[in-house]
Amino acid sequence: MKQSGYLWVARRDETIETFEKLVSFHNQHRVQTRILEANEVKNIEPKLNVDLDLISGAMIDPTAGRIDILEVFTKLYIELKKRGVKFLSYTKAEKLIATGEK
Repeated sequence: MKQSGYLWVARRDETIETFEKLVSFHNQHRVQTRILEANEVKNIEPKLNVDLDLISGAMIDPTAGRIDILEVFTKLYIELKKRGVKFLSYTKAEKLIATGEK
């Protein structure tokens, strides 16, 4: 995982209102997201075309990260195959039974 932060850009004031609720929730759980004014966005993401008439602001989570989902699932699949897990493609799962760690 590359922990490089994540920026959500809002084009409408209603989206900023949603971001404010999310920031409150995140901060209660020690995730330090915050709201940015439209003119602050350019400082965070200089390559973004910031037309102040087009965006209302943004929300940033400096701790967020990204993963290559295909790479992760491929490695997981290979490792699980090595451990003897059987994959039943096109089979409906009706119940999952777990005992201890298995």
